[in-house]
Amino acid sequence: MAAGDEYQVKQSCFCCGASFAFGMNAYHGRHISRYRITVCDTCYMANWDGWAPHLEQKIVAHAQAKGIELPHRNSKGWLPRD
Repeated sequence: MAAGDEYQVKQSCFCCGASFAFGMNAYHGRHISRYRITVCDTCYMANWDGWAPHLEQKIVAHAQAKGIELPHRNSKGWLPRD
C-alpha cells in the first residue's frame, strides 16, 4: 500500500461499476450534476458524444427514480453526457 492510500476516497462508477479514487488530491472520475451520478474517467471520456445506447436504460431508470427531468437528445439521438 502506498503512503496516503488509507486516506483515499473510493467511488464506484455508475456506468461500469469500477472502483476509482475520487478525493484527497486524486480525482479519477467526474460527478455529472445533471444526472446526479459519478463515473470513472474511462466511461466519461468514452461517452464524449452522448451516452452510448447500451447505457440508456440504466440512465433513464436512475433519472426516473430520482425525479430528474431528462435533457433533449443530441443530433445522434443520444442523451447528452453533461
